[in-house]
Amino acid sequence: MVGAGAGAGASLTAALCMRSNRVARVLAYALLEWILIALLLANGVFSYLISRFAAFFGLAPPCALCSRLGVDSLFESHSHPPPPRRGR
Repeated sequence: MVGAGAGAGASLTAALCMRSNRVARVLAYALLEWILIALLLANGVFSYLISRFAAFFGLAPPCALCSRLGVDSLFESHSHPPPPRRGR
């Protein structure tokens, strides 16, 4: 699946390079990078909301292999006590 998407992207890039001038190509790449940045930001926001949702309802946090929350927890300040677990 990944290879098919990469091939389509490569052929699109080749077509863009052959049929456009340099300024349009640079603007297209800049737009694609901004789209990628926005998608990564949305991914981070959703990961944060999922962890807050789990903490609010007393659920186990998502595993570190399923998301990058394991890395995020290294950089959080631990000055406040963790929320109490309900039902245990």
